[in-house]
Amino acid sequence: MAPGSRADKASENTATTKGIKRYRLPALLVIGGLSLSFIIVTGKPQPQAGPREPAPAPRIDYIGVQAQPRPVEVTTQGTLESRRETLLTAQVSGAVTRVSEAFARGQAVSQGEVLIQIDPRDYAIAVKEAEAQLAESRQLLSVELGRTRQAKREWRDLGSPEANDLFLRKPQLASAEAAVAAARAKLERAQLNLERATIKAPFAGVVNAVNTQLGQYLPAGGQIGSVVDTRWLELRLPVSSRELALLPPVGEGINAIIRGANGEQINTRITRLEAAADPQSRFLYLVADLQLPEQSTSLFAGQFVEATLTGKLFARTLRIPADALRARDQLWLVDNNQRLAITDAQVLATDMDELIVSVGGDAPALKVITSYIARPLAGMPVHSEQD
Repeated sequence: MAPGSRADKASENTATTKGIKRYRLPALLVIGGLSLSFIIVTGKPQPQAGPREPAPAPRIDYIGVQAQPRPVEVTTQGTLESRRETLLTAQVSGAVTRVSEAFARGQAVSQGEVLIQIDPRDYAIAVKEAEAQLAESRQLLSVELGRTRQAKREWRDLGSPEANDLFLRKPQLASAEAAVAAARAKLERAQLNLERATIKAPFAGVVNAVNTQLGQYLPAGGQIGSVVDTRWLELRLPVSSRELALLPPVGEGINAIIRGANGEQINTRITRLEAAADPQSRFLYLVADLQLPEQSTSLFAGQFVEATLTGKLFARTLRIPADALRARDQLWLVDNNQRLAITDAQVLATDMDELIVSVGGDAPALKVITSYIARPLAGMPVHSEQD
């Protein structure tokens, strides 16, 4: 081998040895560090689990409320409607000869007041003719009664115990009696037609429509107008199913106070419950019948009024702020052990920003929590600076 080749090979070996030494030192340092970390971690004593400290009782605010019996009231509204509106029609035909000044739309009329007069002359003549026919029939009946008595005497004088009906003139007597009855019925019909020529108000009320005028010819059955009763009224009151549950059964009687525009009020009773709910609103309708006093000036048909209905008596009711009622109609209470109690409540009425609710239990006084609790659990301790 040439001297130059040996020198080059020796140089390469020397360089390789130096490179290995250069990378070995950092690797040894890394391995040593990992080994030391493992010894420290595995040799460190594990922390022992100690008793968990209880969470502090949440701070709350409450109000003291006395439970007391209370009859609930349901307030609703409705429109007064007349119980009677009669369409006036002519029962006989003829020309209108007189129209009362009271027969005008919106005019009050009294029962029996004359509104329309149909020409009565033809009907008065018919009455006289019927009277004459009845008098003639009665005279013929008197003659026939005399003949019948004469026939009985003649037969008795003959000494025969039996006589036939024809000899005793019984058929003739029956015919005369029937003629009198027919004449009497004809007279009654004529008198009735004469009476019907005068059209009167069937009851006290207000004229609601006028369809005739002076000189007009009215056929039998022709429409004249209508009269609406303003004293006997009907009031339909909508209530929800929840409100209906607060009221006693209709059969037991539900008292109602009706208030007019100027404060006038009338006491009445609910008489019936309509069978079906309104398909649009889903409300049920209670119906009250009422008779207005003569001196009433602010209640009338077509008026919108307010009604207060007397409901059931609830033994334990509370008046609370509206925001004290929690989800699912529940109340948060503080019990005698300063712990949270959760109870159900039934909302009876709303009064501005307060509620009237019914609750169970027997405690005369309750502490109703008014503040918020993030995670309420029945039985959890609570704290209040009010105690």
